[in-house]
Amino acid sequence: MVLQKLDSRIRTLIDNGVALRQRSMFVIVGDQGRDKVVILHHMLSKASVKSRPSVLWCYKKDLGFSSHRKKRMRQLQKKMKSGNVSINKDDPFELFISSTDIRYCYYSETFKILGNTFGMLILQDFEALTPNILARTIETIEGGGLVVFLLKSMTSLKKLFTITMDVHSRYRTESHQQVTGRFNERFMLSLASCKQCIVMDDQFNILPISSNSSNIVPVTTAAKENQAPKEQELKALKDSLADTQPISSLLNLTKTLDQAKAILRFIEVISEKTLTSTVALTAARGRGKSAALGLVIAGAIAFGYSNVFVTSPSPENLHTLFEFVFKGFDALGYEEHQDYEIVQSTNPEFNKAVIRVNVFMEHRQTIQGTGRSLSLKLIEQLRQQQASTAAASSDTAPIVKGKIMLKIDGDEIEKWLYKLLCLDISNIQRFLTACPLPGDYTLFSYHKASEAFLQRLMSIYVASHYKNTPNDLQMLSDAPAHHLFCLLGPAVEKSNTLPDILCVIQVCLEGGISKHIVMDSLSQGKRASGDMIPWTISQQFQDYNFGSLSGGRVIRIATHPHLQRLGYGARALQLLQEFYEGRFSDLLEDEEFVGATAMDHESNKVKDDEVNLLDEVIKPRSGLQPLLSSLAECKAPKLDYLGVSYGLTTELLRFWMKAGYAPVYVRQTPNDLTGEHSCIMLNVLHQEIENNPNIKWLKAYWEDFQKRFLALLSYQFRSFLPGLGLSILSKKELLQNPYKAMTPSELSSMFIKYDLKRLDIYSRKMADYHLITDLLPSIAKLYFTGRFEFTLSSVQAAILLGIGLQHKTIDDLEKELNLPSTQLLGLFNRIIRKVVNHFNEIEVTEISKQITEDNSVAKDMKPVVKTLKEELAEAAVDYENKKKDNVKLLQNVNLSEFSIIGKESEWQDALQVDKPVGLVSIKRNNDNKSNDLTPKAKKSKNKQKKLKKKGNK
Repeated sequence: MVLQKLDSRIRTLIDNGVALRQRSMFVIVGDQGRDKVVILHHMLSKASVKSRPSVLWCYKKDLGFSSHRKKRMRQLQKKMKSGNVSINKDDPFELFISSTDIRYCYYSETFKILGNTFGMLILQDFEALTPNILARTIETIEGGGLVVFLLKSMTSLKKLFTITMDVHSRYRTESHQQVTGRFNERFMLSLASCKQCIVMDDQFNILPISSNSSNIVPVTTAAKENQAPKEQELKALKDSLADTQPISSLLNLTKTLDQAKAILRFIEVISEKTLTSTVALTAARGRGKSAALGLVIAGAIAFGYSNVFVTSPSPENLHTLFEFVFKGFDALGYEEHQDYEIVQSTNPEFNKAVIRVNVFMEHRQTIQGTGRSLSLKLIEQLRQQQASTAAASSDTAPIVKGKIMLKIDGDEIEKWLYKLLCLDISNIQRFLTACPLPGDYTLFSYHKASEAFLQRLMSIYVASHYKNTPNDLQMLSDAPAHHLFCLLGPAVEKSNTLPDILCVIQVCLEGGISKHIVMDSLSQGKRASGDMIPWTISQQFQDYNFGSLSGGRVIRIATHPHLQRLGYGARALQLLQEFYEGRFSDLLEDEEFVGATAMDHESNKVKDDEVNLLDEVIKPRSGLQPLLSSLAECKAPKLDYLGVSYGLTTELLRFWMKAGYAPVYVRQTPNDLTGEHSCIMLNVLHQEIENNPNIKWLKAYWEDFQKRFLALLSYQFRSFLPGLGLSILSKKELLQNPYKAMTPSELSSMFIKYDLKRLDIYSRKMADYHLITDLLPSIAKLYFTGRFEFTLSSVQAAILLGIGLQHKTIDDLEKELNLPSTQLLGLFNRIIRKVVNHFNEIEVTEISKQITEDNSVAKDMKPVVKTLKEELAEAAVDYENKKKDNVKLLQNVNLSEFSIIGKESEWQDALQVDKPVGLVSIKRNNDNKSNDLTPKAKKSKNKQKKLKKKGNK
């Protein structure tokens, strides 16, 4: 082996990192870089007091050597037995991989190493790296460890600017093929600002990319003593609780003051044993959360808790947590096999990870099961839940947001990583309307002003959304179809300060796919990456023409945290739609945009200076476009629609419905992480144009979606709240169809006469609502498809949707609508009454129509001369005249012959009987009978007497 003298700055950088417990980073350029890993690891081992540091080796697909440690050990043992092994002659790399604890990991499986801690990280296959992988792997390295990048041989570092990354294949679509590696350029430029980084070739020659590499000197004693105050405070805390067990034993295992304070807060809640408190601990990765929770779990067992459950995306993420659980057990005097036993996974994919610990002392046990970790959204829900129950219970502990520092403050690698990936949300500025478009290349050029604007922009981006990942930054910088729009505050004239960012919108241009590509892909059950809305809509509606339309998908709207819910997001969305409708650039000529396009093309070219790596200087570009461009200076692409895809919630749906978007797709399966159903909504541009063809297909999509959604409400969407279902089914004016009355034939085909009779009986409150439950789905579908002329209130519509379409009970609706069951049933009865009246009107109208159309009856019928009112008036007059005549006749008649005078004694004799009688007989008084008669009456009576005598003869 040829001995080589190393630059002293390399060893000094490693020693400084170990002394300050800060990580160091090396970027090695050259194909022999993996051989230099052995030397760096050897120097790290000598600088560290503890045992040989463990290594995490991440790669894309092929290591270039066998990664099986047992095989390497067997080969080494055979050489030792034969006496052929020699450190000077054999490959040191062989000895390194055989005698070092190395964890080999594919880039695609790096999620498994979360929760683990390593002493050294090796990242090869640079083209497969992503921001997510960078953040995930670097933050697993302990303080004083090393991060090593292995790059292939190249004549110039500028070659990395144009290298094709694996992730770029996802950014290409049929209409956007040109991908620019702005993120790689920004990555290389950022290395110059990292004080704990050295870029060198595979011969240990340091490359002069920054002045920091020439100023590496051994750390002073004063720098080490700057960390003493916190350590002294930690020691004082431990001493004050030395007599308090089991807390003292656990605190002795902590490394930082923040870690000790967090454990004390957890133990305080655990000791209360109320089971009503929630404590959330949030911090950046690598801060010691797993270690702190492991000690807390050991403390919970000591306080008598019988079952402790731990969830994580993978059992391998709990390696550090269980490591500190066992350390806590050791500190508390527990012994393995006697007091507890460890259960490891037999699944080869989990690498013998611990999945359960059975504790025998007083029959306690700790159980671990795979699941999902806490997210920002869950913590926010816990805060809201706590706020609603705080008045009812005073025992609820506040949500604690603790920051645990496993490494000393001021880690330069962490600062560099946070700045590179824009992870620091503390850059959000408070401030005291225009809508500009940032120039893509200038924004990521790493100039001072553009970098400050980018950091501020991404701070708002991260702070206002819970689904952000570091990969979003690379997508914004490299993907050709993605664009950023910023709503800025008022600009101060002649000021050197950057304008305030009120709102940021990310838009992805989609569509423009040829019809035959859509047909071939869908026939094979495949779909290309990107163009999410065109592929999804084409597949759902089997419309091969939709992919050829051009559209824009709003990926995200991020509003400044201090300005949320004030209408800035809606205003920015309105301006975005006006921009794509061409309302800002109508007055500009096409020639005004040619120069800017040519400048963009020239700036994307990377010049190869063909200089030596040792002489090359990497610096930001010059001659770039202005950082911000007004929308009036940009020509908008011609689009047919704007769309959005998001996790369905009532609040977001209300926002997009108010903006004029219509839902056309809701995914039936919820998201595994958030539990939300993805929803796609579309809005046609240029709606003011008469006979716009895009309105027709949107209307057809909406009608088809409405029919599907109504059918699925009793299946996958049964868990939706009735209010959310109503919001989805609400129509915008553009999509409303003219009312189409229900025909009698349709009514008879859906309901027989006995069904209508049941509805009528219930409407008159003569039966229970269960009598008509089977008819409610049909009634609900008729109402929500617009076949009824009447309308219902929001609560009534929610009741009809819940019972008729979601098949929920009154008890379910009582909880969801927060109304008593009696009121719900009363409102439901009113609904049925309206339905019954509508059905009766349909039948009456049909009968009237049949009578009118019957020719056999109509031909003999003639119109009446007089109306019914006139005939009644004439009849009243005739009746009055006849009545007057009868009165006059009665006035001339003598009725004295019918008088009954009777004496008093006769009345007494007739009424003095034992039993009541119905008739009483009294003789009439005929004394003045003849005198009372009129002459005409007398004459008539005499005539009757004569006739009677003749008859007797």
